Amino acid sequence: RASAARRRAGIDAPFLVTLPLPPTPDALARLAAACARANEERCAAEERSAVTEAAAAGASTSTSDDASRTAVFARYRAATFAELRGDVPGALAHYASAHDALLVSHVAAEKSGEEHERSSAAPARDRARRAAVAELLSRKATSLALRQPTGGSARDGDANARGADMMCDDPHAAIARFTRHVRAFERAPAWRDPSSVSANNVANNAYVAAQFETFADALASRVPWGLAGGEPPRGAPREWCPGFY
Repeated sequence: RASAARRRAGIDAPFLVTLPLPPTPDALARLAAACARANEERCAAEERSAVTEAAAAGASTSTSDDASRTAVFARYRAATFAELRGDVPGALAHYASAHDALLVSHVAAEKSGEEHERSSAAPARDRARRAAVAELLSRKATSLALRQPTGGSARDGDANARGADMMCDDPHAAIARFTRHVRAFERAPAWRDPSSVSANNVANNAYVAAQFETFADALASRVPWGLAGGEPPRGAPREWCPGFY
């Protein structure tokens, strides 16, 4: 009966699991394995679809913001599905790609905005949206970069120390990612209404300060010399110290 139901419903054989009542541990293990496989296949398919969409948007000859937004969102989707299936390096690559694309779009928009009327509110709204999305992408990319197996507490022979809880002893990739992010937004745009320059500067400075604070917390939680108050490696640049930020 189960096979007939599977054929009528078009369900692949590995994803139809019959359970005795009460279910045995072996039966529950089979169910868990089927769910894990279904998640892997669905997330991988969604990731591939998002990558294709991002590539198509990136290859578009359109100069509108729509193509750029589509590419960024597609890369973010790809990163999300890669992360859901446990592919941390793949997720990091997608998040970084989305962040880079958004920063390129942001720099171009800032230059374009200088040519618009200074009193226009539209560029300011668009910039706020870009800043919010860039903040999310920066946090995701730097967080995953700080979880990459660069050494830290996990050495090649220490299998028990590997995994998500491994500390990072070489945070240069995360720092470089954060530096690109904050430099893109560190100055309030010159095209804003001159009558509100002071307020705009305060708002922009508050945004940048929040970026520094968030990254300092992330760095402190992932390096051996962070929360424990230890010393970074001899000769390490000052940017490796959470207190610098």
